Amino acid sequence: MMRSKFSTSAVLAAIAFAVACSGQSTTTSEHAGDATMKDNVLLAEWTGPYGGVPAFDKMDLAALKPALEAGMAIHLEEVDAIANNPEPPNFENTIVALERTGRDLDRVLTYWGIWRGNRSTPEFREIQTEMAPRLSEFRTKITQNAALFARVRAVYEGEEVKSLRPDQQRLVKLVYDRFARNGAMLEGEARERYAEIEKRLAELHTRFANNVLADEEGYVLYLDGDQLGGLPNSFVRAAAAAAQAADFIETFDDGYDTQIGQRGVTLSGGQRQRIAIARALLVKPKILILDDSTSAVDIETEVRLQDALDRLIAESEHTTTRFIVAQRISTVLLADKILVLDRGRIESCGTHADLLEQSPIYREIYESQLGGGGNPS
Repeated sequence: MMRSKFSTSAVLAAIAFAVACSGQSTTTSEHAGDATMKDNVLLAEWTGPYGGVPAFDKMDLAALKPALEAGMAIHLEEVDAIANNPEPPNFENTIVALERTGRDLDRVLTYWGIWRGNRSTPEFREIQTEMAPRLSEFRTKITQNAALFARVRAVYEGEEVKSLRPDQQRLVKLVYDRFARNGAMLEGEARERYAEIEKRLAELHTRFANNVLADEEGYVLYLDGDQLGGLPNSFVRAAAAAAQAADFIETFDDGYDTQIGQRGVTLSGGQRQRIAIARALLVKPKILILDDSTSAVDIETEVRLQDALDRLIAESEHTTTRFIVAQRISTVLLADKILVLDRGRIESCGTHADLLEQSPIYREIYESQLGGGGNPS
C-alpha cells in the first residue's frame, strides 16, 4: 500500500485474541524522447467515465519496460525543472509543482501493480526482477537531489508556511518528511551507502516475493479421503464454508474429491487463497497466521469470510489466536490490537479507534481507502 510518491509500503499487522492538488499534468508528448512512446498504451492518458479509466483491455506486457523507462525519464525531467527553477522556492512552485510530477509514471505503475498482484507470469517476473532495482535507483535520484531538497527545506522552514491553510501545511510536512526519511539529509559515503541498501532491498524483496509466488503456484492440492486423514465430511465442509470455498468446490465435477494439479492453473488467486485457509482450519490451529490471505478476494467475500472464521473459532474447544498481516484497513478494523509498521518499525499500536486518534499513518491509509467512512459495525 503506497502512502504517497517515493514512500515505502506501510503494513498493518493485526492480532486478534480469541479473537493533491489540482492542476494539469504535463503530457508525454511534450517531452523530448522517442516519439514512439506517444503510442505506448501504458503511458497514454486515461479516457472514458469517472475522469478516465485504465485501458485494461489493451494491456501489453511488451510495452511495460519501455513505458517504465520513459516514465522515469519524464519524471526526472519534471523534477529537474523544479530543482533548477531560478525563482525563490515557495509552496506553489516547489511543493505543489512536485505533487503534479510523475503522472505518466503513475499510470504505468497502475498496470505494473495489476501484473504484480493479479496477472503475474514468468515473463512479467523477469521484467520485475530487472526493473525493481532500477525503480529504487530512480526514487533515490529524486530524494537525494540536493538542489530539490534545498527548495523543499526552504519552504518547510520559511515564513510562508505559517500563512498556509492547515491542509497545505500538512502537505509541506509530508513532502519534507518523505525526503528527510529517505536519505536526503545524508552526505558523502552515507548517501551512497543508503542508495546501495535501498537498491539491494528492492532486489531481495522482489526475489522473495517471486519465490513465494512460485511456491504458491506449485501447490498440488488433494481433497480426497486419504489426504483428509479420516476427518468427517461435516467438518471438511464446515471449514470450506468458513473459508468461502464451498460454493466453487461444489461446482467441480468431483466436488470434494477434486485434485487440483500443478500450479493450480484451474483456480483463480482468490480461490487458491480460500482453499489455503480451509486447509489451515482443518488442523484446528491454536495459532492462525493469515498473511495477506484475502488480498485476491473482494471486500464482500472478505467480510463473510471473517464473520465465518469468528463463528468457527468461537465454537472451537480451544482458544485460537489470529495474527493478520494486511494492507486493507477493512481486514483489521475489529482486531483487539493493531500494529502499524512503517519501514520495518512499529509506528504505533492500539485499537482502530485509538489509531485514528494517535497515528497519522493509520489515519492517512484509512481515509485513502475508506474515505473516512467504513466504521465497524
